[in-house]
Amino acid sequence: MAEVSNTAGKLSAAACGASAKVDVESSTLKGFIAKSGGKLGVRETAVVLKQLSESLSYVHSQEIAHLDLKPENILVDEKLVVRLIDFS
Repeated sequence: MAEVSNTAGKLSAAACGASAKVDVESSTLKGFIAKSGGKLGVRETAVVLKQLSESLSYVHSQEIAHLDLKPENILVDEKLVVRLIDFS
């Protein structure tokens, strides 16, 4: 099963309507921000936004639109790796 890679390369089964399972401990961006005291530092913000923009650029290059982009549909793990979810 493929996944949307924020470093480019793979189109997600989830992006095409199938479900995908992620085996890492992640929380939504909304939850991650809450755990960080309600705001992210400059470094964390830059890391998250760079990956998010790369992911969206790739998905759009495949002629797929997310249509529900919000903090609850962005997963962030402990290593600041970003994953887009809920492409329905």
